[in-house]
Amino acid sequence: MNISYRHAFPLLLLFLTGCGADLSRLLPSPSADAPQEPPTAAPANPPDSSQEPDLLGDRLIIPGDRAGAMSQTISRADLAALVSEDSLQDQDIHVGEGVMEPGTIVYPDSPEDTVTIVWQDAERTQPLSLRDFGTAWATPEGLGINSSFSTLQSVLGDFELYGYGWDYGGTVQLEGTALEQYSGLLILRAYPTAETVEVAQADYNAVLGDSLYSSSSSHIQALAPVVEEIVMFFK
Repeated sequence: MNISYRHAFPLLLLFLTGCGADLSRLLPSPSADAPQEPPTAAPANPPDSSQEPDLLGDRLIIPGDRAGAMSQTISRADLAALVSEDSLQDQDIHVGEGVMEPGTIVYPDSPEDTVTIVWQDAERTQPLSLRDFGTAWATPEGLGINSSFSTLQSVLGDFELYGYGWDYGGTVQLEGTALEQYSGLLILRAYPTAETVEVAQADYNAVLGDSLYSSSSSHIQALAPVVEEIVMFFK
């Protein structure tokens, strides 16, 4: 009987399978020359801009002396050497009673690290003050933006502050407190939250205007103002 290989090979496989034979040796192995799937490349990590060296220094406010690496000798050119130009924004700054001064905002997009330098001159070579500090900044005593009324009391002891409703409302008087050495060099302004004013409107109305009110006043106690503004002057 003439059976072609095309018909015989399937019959042979069927016979060997029934005998329990190992067919792996009869089947062709993959050729070494056969195309292989290319390995999947790991995605490249994009450059991390947060790794830019931070030369602004610590976030410590030393009234009269420095804040981080910013001292009374710093200029706009020095500032650009500490942080990238993209992290600086020049604009006029309102310093109270309608007065505007040349300024430079550092890290304007970072609520934690931002700080503004107010300059004495239009060329921005002589700093006058630092203000609009972000939440990462604090004095050696731990006073910073959002410091609570109880923290103010624990650091200062009894103190007085100006009433609300005008440019200098909420300004804390440092004379006669534990931080009297900062008088004239550091300004702290503390305000009640909008929610507190809503529920304690009568207490707020009782402390309006440019008079001084004691931290022990029942109205101030009810308002529990927190630090919302810090200004530091150089000696």
